[in-house]
Amino acid sequence: MGKIKLEHDTQVYTDPAFEKKTEKKLRKDSAWNYFAVKKMPGKTAYNLGGAQWVSQ
Repeated sequence: MGKIKLEHDTQVYTDPAFEKKTEKKLRKDSAWNYFAVKKMPGKTAYNLGGAQWVSQ
């Protein structure tokens, strides 16, 4: 667990592969607690709780 500060407006996804978008977007420079990290080739996904995943 940690805190992530978003570098740009960020789409929220329901999966760590960023295939299914939600209707939510988070604002640039906002900070969020994350509960899990999943690293894949070329991207890192941060879990904000439940089925909410973002990239930095």
